[in-house]
Amino acid sequence: MKVMNIKTKLVLGIGMLAGMIILLVTLSVVNLQILTATEPDSPAAMPGLERALLWISITGGICIFTGLGLLYWLPRSISKPVKELKDGILEIANHNYEKRLDMSDNEEFREVADSFNRMAERLTEYRASTLSDILSAKKFIEAIVNSIDDPIIGLNTEREILFINDEALSILNMKRENVIRKSAEELSLKNDLLRRLIRELVTPSDQKEPLKIYADNKESYFKASYILINNTDAACNAVEYLIKKGHREIGYLRGDYRIKGFQYREYGYHRALQRHGLSSPPDGIVTVGTQLESSYEGMRRYLEKNPKLPTAFFADNDVIALGVMKAMQEKGIEIPAQVSIVGFDDINFGTVSVPALTTIHVFKQEMGEVAVRRVLDHVRYSDSKIKMKIQVYTEFTERDSVRELL
Repeated sequence: MKVMNIKTKLVLGIGMLAGMIILLVTLSVVNLQILTATEPDSPAAMPGLERALLWISITGGICIFTGLGLLYWLPRSISKPVKELKDGILEIANHNYEKRLDMSDNEEFREVADSFNRMAERLTEYRASTLSDILSAKKFIEAIVNSIDDPIIGLNTEREILFINDEALSILNMKRENVIRKSAEELSLKNDLLRRLIRELVTPSDQKEPLKIYADNKESYFKASYILINNTDAACNAVEYLIKKGHREIGYLRGDYRIKGFQYREYGYHRALQRHGLSSPPDGIVTVGTQLESSYEGMRRYLEKNPKLPTAFFADNDVIALGVMKAMQEKGIEIPAQVSIVGFDDINFGTVSVPALTTIHVFKQEMGEVAVRRVLDHVRYSDSKIKMKIQVYTEFTERDSVRELL
């Protein structure tokens, strides 16, 4: 059975209502003519009047009930597929890429549902291929890392240990199962050497002293090699982008765990404001957690105070930005209509958020390739005394989370 489209429903509904009104008016006119043709004192006048009122009441009642039925049925028939689409988007936002929509019986929403399903399929394929690529690359890197005689530790952006070779485990006197996916900062509380290794990542310092380590009855010196992104300039450019869009009250979403990269991004935020004679708005610097839930909770607590919001925010990273956006939207704050937001990192979920997040793209894969090449160079030229710090530039990615002020 073919389901009527919205246009047909509207035409049918309005037609039925118009027909009932016309019938009501016709009956009223006919009965009025009959009554005017009847003598007021005639015995047939009162029954005729009662009969006219009865028909008018019946027809009027039918019109009212028809109208109420249409008021219930029409919006429901339109809002139902919209709700299904909204629920589907929320499922995707919660990483359920297996969600599919079936609107084959709805002509208007069929193409939208097909586009949604294609997007979900691509995300599923992307996640599967990405996981496969990551696992393959991880095994490749681990094989290289474990073949190197120098200690090597790999951390992610949350300062969790992703990989560590046998030499590092030996020097740190730790077991692999006790360190993988664990916070390096927490582990360093019980290990002085590890604390010294990660100190440079958390606290900026211009003094690069080599590490002196005693192992196997010999003294060895190590210097850490770093592959960094230009955090200060990237953050400065992001804030200047907001200024060019007409924003003068620009807040800062500040991660509560101050890694070195976040500190440089804060420098860039203030540098851009100072260049244009601006300053941070009152209560415009908001400190929140660096995880999705903690940033959401931090912004929710901040909004409970009913602060005067700036017109735009720059966030330390995309995870913070997405958590804050969720809290704002639950509070009824429209993005970007009321508040614009720019993130940092260009994570995958920023592309499917609503609105899609304007951010700074970090070339992570390229940085990983550079890191692998540095490791291979270290293997080939183990006697080299040259130590390098490599800086990788970023790229601004404009999407839908920023509004231009007139």
